Amino acid sequence: MSSEFKSYLEDNRFQSKIKSWLLTTDHKKIGLLYLYSTLTLFLVGVLIGLLIRIELFNPGQDIVGPQTYNALFTLHGVIMIFLFVIPGIPASLGNFFLPIMIGAEDVSFPRLNLFFWYLYIISIQSLLILKVTPFWKLSGQWFPH
Repeated sequence: MSSEFKSYLEDNRFQSKIKSWLLTTDHKKIGLLYLYSTLTLFLVGVLIGLLIRIELFNPGQDIVGPQTYNALFTLHGVIMIFLFVIPGIPASLGNFFLPIMIGAEDVSFPRLNLFFWYLYIISIQSLLILKVTPFWKLSGQWFPH
């Protein structure tokens, strides 16, 4: 019994699994993509919240300055409300369970459903990139005064 040795670089099983998840039109997989994304953002929001709490542990400046503290506080609120709470239940559970509950085989427009997940990911990336650039530190808050 001789089998050829196949390098992991030549093995396409891992790439095909990632490709199948990123190009899927299955409503259950898209619902899981939303669930994984929102849970990841929840963990990021919790870590930022812990950083805020550590900063408030002692009076005065411990870890971050006042401007960075304001930016982190705003980022924590934006992530937890607009990127976790609001899309969490409708996007993940709605995509996963609603077609099953009504007896449909899939959602009406599965490619559009996947496209909106991509838009969700792009909006997350643009928000986080905007927050680490110096432009956001001009105001530090949601509404500049």
